[in-house]
Amino acid sequence: MSSSNKLRCLGYEVYLPTQEKISFWKDGRKMKHSSILLPGIIFIHITEEQRMEVLALPYIKRFMVNQSGIADAYNRHPIAVVPNEQIERLRFMLGDENSTVNIEPLNLKTGDKVRVIRGNLRGLEGNVYLKSNGNSYVVIRLENLCCASVRVSLKEIILI
Repeated sequence: MSSSNKLRCLGYEVYLPTQEKISFWKDGRKMKHSSILLPGIIFIHITEEQRMEVLALPYIKRFMVNQSGIADAYNRHPIAVVPNEQIERLRFMLGDENSTVNIEPLNLKTGDKVRVIRGNLRGLEGNVYLKSNGNSYVVIRLENLCCASVRVSLKEIILI
């Protein structure tokens, strides 16, 4: 049983972002499978008291910390917190089977804030990121962690 399922069985609210992918075998067969978007990362909604209980579990290695946060007297940084709104945006992006979500490091240069106005992702808000090959992507930022991006035509977004 996976760590996320074990935590869920213990009554914790967890989210493990996955997306459906299609792999091709050498003989031409196709196989659809679920792929973990952020390996080694499980989002969990808990209190500080529950965090200490979860940390004691043998299958939980550590919690991510906010390296840009102010360290305490023992040089420990605060726990990384991803706002619920950002988790919901990620769920929304992953809910569209026609779009592949890519994970990029935090060092992206984000541009103007935009909203998707057409297609399956209509209503999604994020920042536009243009790659050198001319493709446009809408990016959402998961605080202290990464950026999730999805390819969108410039005709489908408006500046907000």
